Amino acid sequence: MACDSRYAERLEQVFLRTPGVAIRSHSRQPGRSCCAFRLSLDARLHPAGALGPVLEDPAIILVEKVWGDPPRFDATPATFPVPLRVAAAILGGAVVNRGQGGALMKRYGGDTTLLYLDIAGALKGVRCHQVQVGHFHETVAVIESLIGQKDGV
Repeated sequence: MACDSRYAERLEQVFLRTPGVAIRSHSRQPGRSCCAFRLSLDARLHPAGALGPVLEDPAIILVEKVWGDPPRFDATPATFPVPLRVAAAILGGAVVNRGQGGALMKRYGGDTTLLYLDIAGALKGVRCHQVQVGHFHETVAVIESLIGQKDGV
């Protein structure tokens, strides 16, 4: 999970207070706009409900769930251009599949067609990429270069 580094301490406290959540690693490089947490969850303690609001938090930049095999954190990150229609489908799906549809979905009164039309319109003229996670700091650098921002949000 990557987050805006300004909110890392607040999020870390949530993770530490949530039964069933263990912080496996926490990586933050001085001067960078992102930091990352690698968590493991004990499903028997049902931490998903407590983490739901965290996933909706605007401080969260990227969440990657892994079932079984860990992410490729020991590899070089990669980017792949994504056509706008595919990016709209991915983003729309992420909004629709959030807990209770998410705050953005509520704005649309549950109308997914309007949501997708707005997403497609917002993406017009935008270069879209999918990022394959690798070494944390290299992945952060790739994401920052894609959004044209470095050393601060």
